[in-house]
Amino acid sequence: MGLLSGTPAHPIRSFVLARVAEWQTRRTQNPLFVRTCGFDSHLGHQVINTLSPMGQRLLERKLRQTSDKLREARLELLVVQDQLAALVDDADDLAVRALVSETPAAGFEHRDAQAHVDVMVVHRGRLVAVVTELEITIDRLLDQMKDTTE
Repeated sequence: MGLLSGTPAHPIRSFVLARVAEWQTRRTQNPLFVRTCGFDSHLGHQVINTLSPMGQRLLERKLRQTSDKLREARLELLVVQDQLAALVDDADDLAVRALVSETPAAGFEHRDAQAHVDVMVVHRGRLVAVVTELEITIDRLLDQMKDTTE
């Protein structure tokens, strides 16, 4: 209680404690009967192949967004492949130069260029995985669309 007002010192804390107590004592008014399927429902075993118009629009929106992501990932993959080809050519040229000149600086330049190639190869592998995952997602969404229209 507050010293002057006669109200609780921490009204928020007392409210939170009351809500917790109510939550702990709450239970369902109509308990479910246990049957062979686990509860009293036979509709859960039927497959419903139709979506509401809202569900259909959401599915189309997901498909459109995933398609946009796939297009962007494929474009980025093309750029990375072009950059990788250029880096490989530079690394090969620097490897020949390092062999011919036999200087520490040329060897360093070759190792540095090869490190860039290695990083780009890893990045390309990740992009290929992203493209594959997006293609799988699009296939799954198209299958869902096909199932709902039949």
